[in-house]
Amino acid sequence: MRGTMEGFTGLTLQGMVLLHPYFGSDKKDELLEFLYPSYGGFEDFKIHSQQDPKLSELGCPRMLIFLSEKDFLRERGRSYYEALKNSGWKGKVEMVEFEGEDHVFHLFDPTKDKSVDLVKQFVAFISQRSQL
Repeated sequence: MRGTMEGFTGLTLQGMVLLHPYFGSDKKDELLEFLYPSYGGFEDFKIHSQQDPKLSELGCPRMLIFLSEKDFLRERGRSYYEALKNSGWKGKVEMVEFEGEDHVFHLFDPTKDKSVDLVKQFVAFISQRSQL
């Protein structure tokens, strides 16, 4: 997120895809604290982006968020989607949810119909050029 606000020299970000995103938990997370020693808990915007007061300044015009119905992280992704949609951000956010599927299902069986559909939607999204 910081990079989209501060800019990338010579690069214009056309969009962003979040595939089964992780935005932390409101419970103690020992693994996260081990990997990120300066973790500041639920108020830490580096992990809990939906809490960031600068969310409306996200520096890309489009975002696609993929979720799965049985994913233990689904509600975090939905929370981010709602936060971004209601933040005043001028971009367009889309959410696609795969019914009956678990977290990263497409990696475990990349040839199943829903996996192929996910990849097609991903490719279609990144193939579009934004009207900046």
